[in-house]
Amino acid sequence: MKNLIYYNKDKFDIYFKKITNKYEKSNISDVYIKDINRFNIKNSIIIFEVRDFLIKSLIMPLDNYIGDRILNSLKFYFNGFDDDILYDYFLLDSEINNGQVRILLYAMKIKNDIQEILKYIDKSYLVVRPLQFVMIEYISNKFNTKNGILINKIDDLNYNIIMFKNSLILLNNYINKETFNNLDMYIIDNIKEVKEEFKISINNDIYFLNCDQDSILLSEKFKCTFLNHDVEGILREHDYIRSKFSKFWKKREDFKKNA
Repeated sequence: MKNLIYYNKDKFDIYFKKITNKYEKSNISDVYIKDINRFNIKNSIIIFEVRDFLIKSLIMPLDNYIGDRILNSLKFYFNGFDDDILYDYFLLDSEINNGQVRILLYAMKIKNDIQEILKYIDKSYLVVRPLQFVMIEYISNKFNTKNGILINKIDDLNYNIIMFKNSLILLNNYINKETFNNLDMYIIDNIKEVKEEFKISINNDIYFLNCDQDSILLSEKFKCTFLNHDVEGILREHDYIRSKFSKFWKKREDFKKNA
């Protein structure tokens, strides 16, 4: 049974204890990760917001060397970094041509504050999840949908827009108020870009999180749903947390050894 910790750098770390198949906020609700041994919650899922993570479509042979090819791609994309990174990859198309497959690659740079958290937890038991994946799974589960767009209001000036299919994120962008006021064209342009890169069509279903319905004007081609939930509310209601980014913890020096 795993415990759930939502890392919010503007607050304390918020701790949820798993009760049967659901997460409930613990009586020990606000903890410091450095005290994790005292609370005996080593077997943990850490959730945090990642503003920038790599999302790439790669075409390569599906053989015993696919892991090495992924590492070579990571060395290329993260050539300028010495920090730890997390990565994971998924099969998008089973076969394109002559044994070639399309791979969806995720990777993220782990910043200093997150590294400080992770050093307190045995990585053999650790699951690290970007918050965006949890929100997508919440939307997919609540509305029985596998394809669409999520727009989350961060504050009065900034929004996170996510395009997804089958719980996989294909676009994770942050936009300002000016772009948000011209949302129609922005969404249309990015749907085209996603289709071009990943060969996947995104539905016109848009899920707005914490957005003022009266201030949003979109063409009738979009089907809009509005929700008001903070992150803690989603984590309480969400009855399962899947484990993307769980087993591919790698350090930069591991890549250098294979260079």
